[in-house]
Amino acid sequence: MDRAKAMAIIHSTIRDEKVQSVLSINGWDEDNDDPKYLFNFIRNSISSVTNEAKSDVLDEYQTIKCSSFTNLEAFHMRWQTLRKRVKDVGYIINNEVELTNLFNAVKRSFPHEAMLWAADMNKNELTTVSFLARLSTLANTQKNYTNMVAVKVEVKTKETKEIKTESNGDERVACNVCGKKKNYTNMVAAKLEVKTKETKEIKTESNGDGRVACDVCGKKV
Repeated sequence: MDRAKAMAIIHSTIRDEKVQSVLSINGWDEDNDDPKYLFNFIRNSISSVTNEAKSDVLDEYQTIKCSSFTNLEAFHMRWQTLRKRVKDVGYIINNEVELTNLFNAVKRSFPHEAMLWAADMNKNELTTVSFLARLSTLANTQKNYTNMVAVKVEVKTKETKEIKTESNGDERVACNVCGKKKNYTNMVAAKLEVKTKETKEIKTESNGDGRVACDVCGKKV
């Protein structure tokens, strides 16, 4: 196989921009037309990235903290993902070390529960599996509480919007008796209407002679 054909075959395997970016970062000499050079350079560069990625995963797995996440559920999912990746690349995890690291990752976020967990650890009554089960239960409790609070806030917001809609921009004042707010503008208008009606009735009953009918006998006085 000639050099040009060999180079063409190798180049066909690195068309992805991400792969080319990795090669460039590692100092790829694109003018070098030696297929052996390119083959070895690709192998070493990818191997270096893979080893670096493995190291990053292990480092995050060992230093991850629950306080860096919005809730326990998010932390729990990330920890499980990291644990699987660490095992997939061949790292051997000591059970006692894993349990201690997991405890340290969550103890500051849950100080009250941490005292109970520590007591069980000292009595050898806590394993990684049982600890994960407890964290899962705690995560569900936390999630349910958050959802309940969110519903209450939503209902409160809805009630506030309804009150504002009913007011239609009118000023409202609280009743001295029941405490409920009344539409002040409409309330005054209603009182004026009643007052005007009463005045008209008095004038009609007086027949223009300035006398008012008695409420009991009906006679004018």
